[in-house]
Amino acid sequence: MTHYLLTGAAGFIGARTAELLLESGHGVVGVDDLNDAYDPRVKRHRLAKLRERPGFRFVELDISQRAAVAAGTAVDEAPTGDEAADRVGKNL
Repeated sequence: MTHYLLTGAAGFIGARTAELLLESGHGVVGVDDLNDAYDPRVKRHRLAKLRERPGFRFVELDISQRAAVAAGTAVDEAPTGDEAADRVGKNL
């Protein structure tokens, strides 16, 4: 089984990506900072559904905080990465 580190796991795209990976038999370490760019209750609802699935683990973490990421909170378990994190309403 391949394990994936998935940032933005509580967002719409990240949660759906996690579901597809889990359905395919992969493990997922989901990372999200649960910010309030939109209602965090929606994010927590998505995470509650994902936490019911075998092979899913969640780490609340802001990936912009390098020290926390460097501490290796979830990386050891997830050799393959997928990035679904971005701020809602971010100006490009």
